[in-house]
Amino acid sequence: MAGSLSARRFFAVFTSLLLAAWPGYAQFSPGPLSKTHRTLEGLTNCTQCHDLGQGVSSAKCLDCHQEIASRVKENHGLHPQYVAADKQCFDCHVEHRGVDVSLVVWESGRDNFDHKQTHFELLGKHKEQTCVKCHEPRFTHQSIVTKDGLKRSGQTYLGLSSECTSCHADYHRKQITRGCKECHSESNWKEPINFDHARSKYPLTGKHSSVECNKCHLPMTGEKQTGLGAETTLYFKYTGFNFETCTGCHTDPHKNALGSECAKCHSTSGWNELASGAFNHDQTKFPLRGKHRAVACAKCHRSGVSSRPEAFSKCSDCHADYHQGQFAQSLKTTECSACHTVEGYLPSLYSQQDHGKSSFPLTGAHLALPCVLCHRKDVKLPSQFRYADKSCISCHSNPHGEQFAKFVQKESGCEGCHQTAQWKAANFDHSKSGFNLDGRHSNLTCAKCHKQQDALGKAIYTGSQKACVSCHEDKHYGQFVNVDGKNPCEHCHSVTGWKQLLFDHGKTRFALTGAHQRVTCEKCHPAELKETDKLVVRYRGVSFACESCHATQSIQR
Repeated sequence: MAGSLSARRFFAVFTSLLLAAWPGYAQFSPGPLSKTHRTLEGLTNCTQCHDLGQGVSSAKCLDCHQEIASRVKENHGLHPQYVAADKQCFDCHVEHRGVDVSLVVWESGRDNFDHKQTHFELLGKHKEQTCVKCHEPRFTHQSIVTKDGLKRSGQTYLGLSSECTSCHADYHRKQITRGCKECHSESNWKEPINFDHARSKYPLTGKHSSVECNKCHLPMTGEKQTGLGAETTLYFKYTGFNFETCTGCHTDPHKNALGSECAKCHSTSGWNELASGAFNHDQTKFPLRGKHRAVACAKCHRSGVSSRPEAFSKCSDCHADYHQGQFAQSLKTTECSACHTVEGYLPSLYSQQDHGKSSFPLTGAHLALPCVLCHRKDVKLPSQFRYADKSCISCHSNPHGEQFAKFVQKESGCEGCHQTAQWKAANFDHSKSGFNLDGRHSNLTCAKCHKQQDALGKAIYTGSQKACVSCHEDKHYGQFVNVDGKNPCEHCHSVTGWKQLLFDHGKTRFALTGAHQRVTCEKCHPAELKETDKLVVRYRGVSFACESCHATQSIQR
């Protein structure tokens, strides 16, 4: 503002005093008028704006500036607020300051003007624009005229519409009748934030909801009207779509063989996700059961969903032979369904009873084994079912090495000793080894005698010594060893019991007769302490002389 309010009122009073001193007031003119009021220059025109004795008249301003008066009357725009606040025109518009000086005086500067007062608050991108970007003649859509009907010249801040299309080109070419603000905001024009396709004539569901806009709304070429005239540019099509049928956008892969009502079978959730109960495969020659229900149509109908599969009478028409011909002979009379069902490849229908009819019936512990332990993957086969060799060693390692080779190869194999019920319960005929197990030997476990092990910790069974002292300790410490080095324990002892002696004293050099027959062994065969700190009964080297046992007494005559 040029000066304070009191200064301006003083100027108005001073002017009226000059007019009262007519005709000499002209020489005290406050200054030249602006270009806008240049037609009012001269003393004879002062009363066009000034009331004698009253100063500048706002009523006279509005009488001349009818474009402002009509807005005040209609309570439209900025000026009615100032009139309601009892402000005068000259509070913002000051004259006599020079020809080229603007009549508008901005209290805080034009760039700081509170645009909200115009009932059009600047938001988003509008905040970043300068005043002249919007307030220019090409955007003025109303006729701004004076009292005399003359169009105003120079810059004006009047005549702008609050409609978006008054400044911005309609990129939709009037295809959309709703207001721009229903979809767009001042912050970002290119990304509609409020548009809801559900409110349109074609709500988006399923897969349609994730399709990019330009997939359906294709670009078009046309002219747009701007403030500078027509301009050729691209725009997008938003109306005129045929969405009553799917074929309006999609090609019919069935070529109308199934009719035009696609929604009977398909939904927007996905082309391959057929509507429940839409297509009844039971009406075909191949009703879908089990796992077949979850198979995609294209897996069988390879040349198109509506095409016929080449063959489907046998499993092998669609499925590769997993067993690679191992059951080719069997399949001549039976089908895959003998072992498998459409509910799943596993578990197999082949039972233990069926295995009992094969060339290898399952018995004992074999009954509890899972199939995969025997029918393992082979180098060439996913699982082997046919075996040329069904012997034990074809599956089990031989813990005995070559010790029983003659029995395994020439007689009954591993079954000669072992059973499928339990491996450790061996039934070996020990008489074939040349060492019968009699008496107390018959109750012993194998490990009691066969204690020797090889480098891998396996028991050694062959080559074992048969002499008693190879297992039992010689309690007599070599007293009965023959000249050939053998110790014939069996001459005195038997396998039925160690203490049940077979010894006949009559066969020695000292036969027991008379009172000697009632004497216990210990009386003649004392226990002596050996170098090993053990007491050993002496049997050999005992003196046969009477005095060695009996004390001698002198005879009195």
